[in-house]
Amino acid sequence: MREAHLRDFIAVADLGSVRGAARRLNLSQGAISKNLVALERELGVALLVRSAHGVEPTEYGRILLRRARLADAELRKAQEEIAAAAGHGHGSVRVGLSSTAEALLASDAIRRYREENPDGIVHLHGGTADILVAQLREGKLDFAVTPVAPAVRGPDLHAERLFSSDFVVVARDGHPLARATDLVQLADCEWIHGGRPGQEDPMIVGAFRKAGLPAPRFAVQRDAFSALLFLLLHSDYLALATEPTIAPFCGKGMLTRIRVTPSPGVSVQSLLQPRTRPLTPRAAALADVIRKAAKALRR
Repeated sequence: MREAHLRDFIAVADLGSVRGAARRLNLSQGAISKNLVALERELGVALLVRSAHGVEPTEYGRILLRRARLADAELRKAQEEIAAAAGHGHGSVRVGLSSTAEALLASDAIRRYREENPDGIVHLHGGTADILVAQLREGKLDFAVTPVAPAVRGPDLHAERLFSSDFVVVARDGHPLARATDLVQLADCEWIHGGRPGQEDPMIVGAFRKAGLPAPRFAVQRDAFSALLFLLLHSDYLALATEPTIAPFCGKGMLTRIRVTPSPGVSVQSLLQPRTRPLTPRAAALADVIRKAAKALRR
């Protein structure tokens, strides 16, 4: 199994066609097809199948794709690390941050990191915990700072608790229920959540259960924090967000906090990294800076 075989297989699976992969890799379609045939012959199974949506991985292909992404990511990291050590390139770090971590840690941590590594480049990835955990497992991230439930984390990831932040109920300024003081008053509202697709947000549901109320109605599941902001600004939907994340956007004509009892709870931010993949020196340096910045936020 050659590196070129896996490279071509990943490109075809990502783009859904041999033609698209050939264009991305600047190779002929014939060369890519030849590598795919050789890979399937070596493994003895069909890895790709044509469908109405183009070329898609088979069950065996999805297994290989997951491992191939990890192998490809590790090879790229090795190349970057060697180039940086030899003085031929700029070391880069890919880190995933929740919106809370972005609000409280990103600017200070990156400033400190760049002071010690002026030629280092930091690639920031945002998203919900599920998205960041998936990217971490695929090797797209060196590490992530995000809240995550033990069931989602799994035994393959190490979690180091950093700090916690209070959740608050958020709505647009001028919302009809902006002066509500109890979740009972919000029972008929529709909510936005950032939980897993197809599932209810456990924090919102938990807050309602704690208050002895039936589960709330969810209107939207979102991944991007920007989507949350715009939806709240232009609707009567409600959402939970951490205090530091939402604070810069609270004000006249923007958003407002609805102070309710009981408290919706807290969000615990953890530094996640794979147990079996060591951090590169640059990634370890950034993780250490983030740990130091998080100390001031602990309570």
